Amino acid sequence: MKSKLPNTVLLTFSAVLIMLVFAYPLGILAAVYRNRWIDYAIRLFSFWGTAMPTFWLGLLLMYWMGVRLRLLPVMGSGDFKHLILPATSLAIWLIALYCRRIRSGIVAEINKDYVTGLKARGYSNTRIYLRHIIPNASISILVMLGLSIGDLLGGSMVVEVIFGWQGIGSVALEAVAYRDYVVLQAYVVWMAIIYTFVNLAADMLVCLINPKVRLTEKAV
Repeated sequence: MKSKLPNTVLLTFSAVLIMLVFAYPLGILAAVYRNRWIDYAIRLFSFWGTAMPTFWLGLLLMYWMGVRLRLLPVMGSGDFKHLILPATSLAIWLIALYCRRIRSGIVAEINKDYVTGLKARGYSNTRIYLRHIIPNASISILVMLGLSIGDLLGGSMVVEVIFGWQGIGSVALEAVAYRDYVVLQAYVVWMAIIYTFVNLAADMLVCLINPKVRLTEKAV
């Protein structure tokens, strides 16, 4: 399992990076142009993406990008080209999930009194969004992101098996098939450790960037 861990870590952070690159712009656009056609289109994509099974999306990517267009390899874990399809398959579901969450967080911040005060002082919309609204809306995203990273580091079994990606998820699935209880026990312990430390790191990061949490702790 130790030899397969770097592949799972690489797949996890590649999917999260793709998600951050696309989810934030989509969530911001949906919030800024809320109740317009852009917002409706992004929300439709969000509902579609979260409802679509990851394994089915993976098979679609394999068929179109690998079989029909022959642009990318469909199986294996040899080089960067083998990483694109499994990472994209995981990232699309994450993008659909997070862009909706980012949109709701930004919309909630827009309606707060401090935004009205900043506009009254003559601050530009760009400065208000970049320095105040988006950072404040991202605080809750950090906690959610910790859960997602912990889940992905636990091994995305179906995606790893479909694409032949040699990660710990595929190892755990093989252990189930061969009734290798030692490997399964190690996998369960790994999952527990990952969830504990990733969520602890996310909570500590929230405490560092959110003054309200620090003030509450001091008051208690």
